[in-house]
Amino acid sequence: MGDQLYLERFVWFDNEARRERFPNANKLGDHFEIAPKTAQRSIDHFRDRLQAPLEYDQSHKGYYYTDPTFQLPVIRISEEELLALLISRKLITEASAGSLADELGSVSARLGSLLSANLPGRARPEDAFSFRWKNISLTDPLTFKIVTSALLQGKLLTFCYNTPAAIDCTTRTVEPHHMVNYMGNWHLIAF
Repeated sequence: MGDQLYLERFVWFDNEARRERFPNANKLGDHFEIAPKTAQRSIDHFRDRLQAPLEYDQSHKGYYYTDPTFQLPVIRISEEELLALLISRKLITEASAGSLADELGSVSARLGSLLSANLPGRARPEDAFSFRWKNISLTDPLTFKIVTSALLQGKLLTFCYNTPAAIDCTTRTVEPHHMVNYMGNWHLIAF
């Protein structure tokens, strides 16, 4: 069995346990279409080999974490992948992504420290890249969050639209399809 399949099982099981949904071998087996015995071996591996602090709760018929601060072991990722993530984060930050950029700040710091530990140079990776845009228009963080959420969740958006010539706005409902940052401004492509 490939590591990717194991990883998917661990991530799903970890998420269910964190949400206190008391996952068990049957639920894991049903979700991944595997035999309950195979699922139980995955849980045993998760608990015994990865040292996940799991206990079985008889009343809920599932597992829970005895230590909620437990984190899955760090996934090995290449230097090139770390660098790509770091540059992407910098690009999003400097392209006025609102609250998304703020949330990615801590990720950037972690990526930078991971890269620093493995690179011989003196430059701090998070400071090594920047982007310059003409005429950046700052995006309202709440608007950006609402629009990206609708886009990713496949929900319709209704808003008040002002044309350049009209004084009054018209109500429009759109189906979001894509967002593009063109010359420092975010645009929604929608039907």
